[in-house]
Amino acid sequence: MIEEIYEMYSRKVFLFLLSKTNNEDIAEELTQETFFQAVQCIDRFKGNSSILTWLCGIAKNVWLKDLRKRQEILSTNDHIQEIADEKEVNVQWEQKEILQLIHNMNDTRGHVSKIGQQLVFCRNRRNNRQNRKLDKSNFF
Repeated sequence: MIEEIYEMYSRKVFLFLLSKTNNEDIAEELTQETFFQAVQCIDRFKGNSSILTWLCGIAKNVWLKDLRKRQEILSTNDHIQEIADEKEVNVQWEQKEILQLIHNMNDTRGHVSKIGQQLVFCRNRRNNRQNRKLDKSNFF
């Protein structure tokens, strides 16, 4: 009986779902899910409506469930993107701070270098004076 129902109505259910999804792959997947669920709850079909109406009701619920799942995924992806954007801004600020520190270090290094040169100059002058004193002491 199920095979007969599938043969008679699967194309119509597929077209119904295609009109909702505008995507053949998704419509095919949801058609399969619709018939899977129909088999699961065939005992609840009371005959108050046509089989096609019953199947389209199941298909609509399957489609809505899939739609909510896809929206959750999109929402999650949007949230992840927001976090990534925020982290990117933080990284950019951190990079800016690092670049400023490096720049400041270069400036400081220049000052330290100048101070170091002055110290070397002073040490050389002192050594020269001491050497001259030694030289003079040798003469006397």
